This record gives sequence, structure tokens and C-alpha cells, in this order.
Amino acid sequence: MKNYIYLLVFLVAIYSCCNDNDVCHNQNNDENFCGGQNLGIDELARFSTVVYINNIFFPSESPRWEWRTYNDTIEVGGIIKTFGLPDSTRHIFFKKNGNCINYLSSRDVYFDDGGVILDPITNEVIQSGYNWHNYYDLQFKLQKYKIDKILIGEVSVDGISGTKFWMEFTSDVHRPIPWEYEQYYHN
Repeated sequence: MKNYIYLLVFLVAIYSCCNDNDVCHNQNNDENFCGGQNLGIDELARFSTVVYINNIFFPSESPRWEWRTYNDTIEVGGIIKTFGLPDSTRHIFFKKNGNCINYLSSRDVYFDDGGVILDPITNEVIQSGYNWHNYYDLQFKLQKYKIDKILIGEVSVDGISGTKFWMEFTSDVHRPIPWEYEQYYHN
């Protein structure tokens, strides 16, 4: 009977340990479970564009990265503001692969002032008001990934500093609907 009580106390202690810090859910301590490395990306990368006015950071003017999922695909997208140019959006796509992810592609979408032009006879779209370019050959480096919690990484050309992002999968930055350009996008 005494051994039974010790065994029960031991099992309760292990169970409470697992609930407190997730150690038991992932024996590899999922910080580097998918091969992540310290890239020095900090929380400022939560913003797809960081806006400074008179050398003061303005979070209200700095758009955050947004996320959405469909099937086994994660999309991280955000507005890119470039001085003197119209805003564009950058989209980075990943495929869920068990407890990890694989980089699929990136897409830059540009807005033009022409708007949507329809053929007056067929109502087919002649001009959508959007242009886009897909990138399949960029390099992806992972800093951290935890399923349905966080994704931190960088997409770049030839290892040169590129687009850094810090995506926490929270409801305030979840995008439940597709981006507007997607009604015109076809693979």
C-alpha cells in the first residue's frame, strides 16, 4: 500500500510538472526543435513596417504582421510602407510538417491606381488594380517555432538581410478573410 501511495504521488508530481512548463509535451524543449537558431530577431519584428517620425517610433502607424491558416498552410502577411512609393503587402507561406514547418514561397503584392477595369461586354477583369510577384528561391532561416503559438524567422536572398518577422498566433492579428487581391489571383 505504501508503494502505491509513493507511485501515485510521483505520477501526480510528473503530471503537474508537464502542465506548468510544457517540458513533457516536447522532450526537445521546442526552442530549437525544428532547427531554429538565434538570429537576433527581437519583438520589433512584430511590425511589418516600423514607422519613425522625427526619430520617434510610432506603433500606431506601424502595421503588424497578420496570420491566417488554411488546410496545412500558414500565411504571414503585412503591409510594407516605402517612402515615396505606394504601399504593398508581403506574404510568406509555410507548410505545416508535423511539429515543424517548411518554407514554401513569398509574394509581394503592389497596388496600382488604375483600379479594377472590366470588359464592358464579358465583364472579365482586364485590370485588377493589383500586381504581384512570387518568390520561390528565397532562403528561410528559423529562429523559433511553436505550433499555434509563435513563428520567428527571416526570408532573404543569398543570406543577405531580408524580411524579418515575429508572428504570435493571437486573435488580435488573426486575419479571418483573404486579402483583397486574392479575388484576382490565380496560380
